[in-house]
Amino acid sequence: KMYVGLVTYTTGFSPMNIYSLATPTAPVLLREIKQDISASIITEVHDMYARNDTVYASCGWNGLYVLKYNAATNNFTELGSYSGYTSSAYNHSSSLTQNGKYLLFCDEVPASKPVHYVDVQNLSNIQPLQTFKPYPFTTPHNPYVIGNNFAVIACYEDGLYIYNISEPGNAQVAGFFDTHPQSGGNIGNYVNDDYSGNWGAYPYLPSGIIIAQDMQNGVFILDGSEAFNSPVGVKENAADAIGISVYPDPASSEVVVHGQLANGSELQLTNMLGQVVYAKHLESLADEQIHVQDLPNGAYIVTITNDTQSFHKKIVIRH
Repeated sequence: KMYVGLVTYTTGFSPMNIYSLATPTAPVLLREIKQDISASIITEVHDMYARNDTVYASCGWNGLYVLKYNAATNNFTELGSYSGYTSSAYNHSSSLTQNGKYLLFCDEVPASKPVHYVDVQNLSNIQPLQTFKPYPFTTPHNPYVIGNNFAVIACYEDGLYIYNISEPGNAQVAGFFDTHPQSGGNIGNYVNDDYSGNWGAYPYLPSGIIIAQDMQNGVFILDGSEAFNSPVGVKENAADAIGISVYPDPASSEVVVHGQLANGSELQLTNMLGQVVYAKHLESLADEQIHVQDLPNGAYIVTITNDTQSFHKKIVIRH
């Protein structure tokens, strides 16, 4: 079957149709959604995510509707809806985890609305878990969920972001590629049109390669294996192998880095956007205390480098 949104005829309009592809060269219209659900309730379906004839329909200003196509009776029924949520806007597109428990969706208009991460285990009572975006003025456009652990999100002027979503309601940046360096959060200036840049991607090739499309800069062929293989996109060194320990984890007020280092080491704490939030030159190290009580919750990387050693450790800050 094929689901199509925003169907325009010479004689009218349908918010969404379903077609039979039994003969792929000659699709046959099976049903128009407006035959079963009033056009005053769902005026349009911009995008839809369909699994086994359950449809998670992004209905623009009407919000999110979950529908079921019943082949035996050839009609649609409503299973649930989610509208009027915090920061609700033009519901654009969505993607479901493999286990069917969680859904991520993006609102496209107006600009700078967050990604919504919701629990859809009870379709009659969809629950919000988290809203997030990489920068305050980012406009996420299309989410693509891979399995139960990762989401690849195309973000107009801010490029392609990979989030680890393995812990429900705690999405963390695992990697990113800026397809649009001429504007966006990377330079702190959104100088171009809100809807320029990376507007789509395809992360489902058997190779794991991601194809990202930037409206101004073309097609990018990206290897996201580092992000997928490590929740934060870096490989951690074994602490005991070089005699350095970092604790506590999670931390709320301070992080202690303990060990012995060669002279001239550099200590940095970076967030998942790669921004350095703490830096210090160390001549030696016994116990270095990093005060983190004013930092936002999330994952961070402790990095120590010198001429002979390189150490990385992921920590979580949780107040």
